[in-house]
Amino acid sequence: MRRAATLAARCHARLDALLEGSGVTGLLLAYSGGLDSTVLLHLMRDFSRTRGLRLAAHHIDHGLQDASAEWTRHCAMVCAQLGVVFTGQRLSASPPAGASVEDWARQQRYGALLARCDADTALLTAHHQDDQAETVLLHALRASGPHGLAGIRAQGRYGEARVLRPLLDEARTALHDYARAHGLPWIEDPSNAEHRYARNRLRGAVLPVLEAAFPGAAAALAEVARLQGEVVEVLDALADQRLGDAQTLPLALLRESAAALRPYLIKRWIARRGAPPPGRAQLHAILHGMLHAREDREPLVAWRGVALRRYDDHLFLTAASLEAPSGCHDWSSPWTPLDVGHGELSAHASSHQGADRTLLEAAPLRVRYRRGGERLRLHVGGPRRELKSLFQEWRVPPWERARWPLLYVGEQLAVVPGRAVAAEFVAGGAGPGVVFDWRPRD
Repeated sequence: MRRAATLAARCHARLDALLEGSGVTGLLLAYSGGLDSTVLLHLMRDFSRTRGLRLAAHHIDHGLQDASAEWTRHCAMVCAQLGVVFTGQRLSASPPAGASVEDWARQQRYGALLARCDADTALLTAHHQDDQAETVLLHALRASGPHGLAGIRAQGRYGEARVLRPLLDEARTALHDYARAHGLPWIEDPSNAEHRYARNRLRGAVLPVLEAAFPGAAAALAEVARLQGEVVEVLDALADQRLGDAQTLPLALLRESAAALRPYLIKRWIARRGAPPPGRAQLHAILHGMLHAREDREPLVAWRGVALRRYDDHLFLTAASLEAPSGCHDWSSPWTPLDVGHGELSAHASSHQGADRTLLEAAPLRVRYRRGGERLRLHVGGPRRELKSLFQEWRVPPWERARWPLLYVGEQLAVVPGRAVAAEFVAGGAGPGVVFDWRPRD
């Protein structure tokens, strides 16, 4: 019981430090029913009560095991005994052909759990020191760099939600001792013994040999993660300093940076925009194909639903698939933002700028997209210019041109939101005007 009490004190102290100043008022525990999450659940019951925090446990059933329904009932029963709010969720999706079941299940699980969190509710997971050792070793065998060798972080951010791992410094043996000391029941997942999964092979066949030959191997690998985490902090800070608030990535910035720093600048810029990291092959294509492509080329590198595209000596991050919209939308009330699926149109009043409000109200206002041949007169008495040429002058990336909404008054092109107003519709003098804005959602 003495070791168990020490574990509780350490875990509570770590979580106090992780939560300090966060404004978090609720905790959502990822509860599988296994040893690790059962111990964390027991530890969090008292922690949440003494700190005045809401605590709930959520169980994800992937439907990959015959006994999964029974596991859900087990988790509900344990939570009822501990007085913890319980919810369960069965996922109906299945991994696509050729995908790693481990990776797919983890992505599905995190997606479902994070969907239940916000800025006020932190997600707790029961990762421990042995998980960290396995992760570091797995990344080392895949020849990962510092970010991979930094392993699992004690805390992370996914949008507004925080993910906290208060057991990350604890050995699995300490968790086992705690569970035995408190008589906690847990589930043994038979898939953990299947060596067809890489992590299970490390856990069952590799780490025990390492521990026998080099006692303390798991703790040493966890220390590698800590040290590499410090390196990552330095790299990220350096990258942030060089990147500034860049919304697109200038290739000039990459060319003037040391070759060894370029991949970290790219990955950091992508991570800050909330996209998944590129794999090794994609990163190689970015560094060598996109960076050195001819100026008239528009190369693309895609992965996991996103893509990097090059234009005007900059890199742009977009969705991998960008379909050109068609048809038209009636915009009966311009003062109400209009969501067209891939972005939002908005308008605000201006005393003498933008489009003339009276002229806009002379006929129905419609949103259309390019079909070719559109022309626009920018100045009174000036020539009617092809919209295609104007988009080129405005340095609008080619993939955005067919997706840019155009505002028509009746059958006449009146406004290219955020870019120009046809001369015939420009607000003049002190008459009421309307300024339109376009915010793409890619």
